[in-house]
Amino acid sequence: MKRLQITLFILGLTALGSQTLRHAYVKWIEPRTSVLDRFQEKVESDISNSTNLQQLVLLYQQADEKVKEFERTHPEPEQKESEYRRDEKEPYKSRTKVRQAIEEWEQKHKEILEVVFFWTAGVTFLLVGLFAVRRNSWLKMGFIILGFAEIIWWTSPSFRSIGAQPEFERLLTIKLVLSAVSLIALVVLWIRKGKADHARP
Repeated sequence: MKRLQITLFILGLTALGSQTLRHAYVKWIEPRTSVLDRFQEKVESDISNSTNLQQLVLLYQQADEKVKEFERTHPEPEQKESEYRRDEKEPYKSRTKVRQAIEEWEQKHKEILEVVFFWTAGVTFLLVGLFAVRRNSWLKMGFIILGFAEIIWWTSPSFRSIGAQPEFERLLTIKLVLSAVSLIALVVLWIRKGKADHARP
């Protein structure tokens, strides 16, 4: 049991420590701009400058109105163009980009809810293992492993998206805070365990 605990502590410390460091790097050090930013199309620039979902919805509404106006003034050709090829041309191209940005935003918002829920579930499993299960040491260890597995998995790094930068920033901040809290909790629990083991006759 002692070797298993040491192994799990080292694995948990490695996972939480490395991902907390990566979150901090992405948040405060990683370059976010490019010399090519000034060559962005207007719709890409508008998407990048959007600070909330409502602004993206307004952009989509404007792009959709342009598409409808275009379709009113340009009758559909006899040979219908494929949807993919059509979406590569204006005004469909702008509407597609804004739609993708909205979908990415909503996906990041969903991920934020998942992270908070499952991290809380992990903490709950951890507390059950630490305080509720006393007699069965393997059951206790099982709950602790389950708790830290949930915590580590749901605070691991996320994929970056182009059209949901503010929501990605919120997700990154939440993951950074939860990873750091989890890392500190793991170290404190290990130190307390070491003191308890020393105190035993």
